[in-house]
Amino acid sequence: MRTGSPLAPHPTPLIDQFYVIVTCRDQKHQVEMLTRFKGEGLTCKAVVG
Repeated sequence: MRTGSPLAPHPTPLIDQFYVIVTCRDQKHQVEMLTRFKGEGLTCKAVVG
């Protein structure tokens, strides 16, 4: 576990996060994957790049 700014009076611990990126064919595929993953109880969000 890491901490925030060392200059802060009470450094806030930073929690490590791990991601998986799925490349979709198009917007329809992205919606299908989001629906599937959310249905499986996963936390996910759409990103366009």
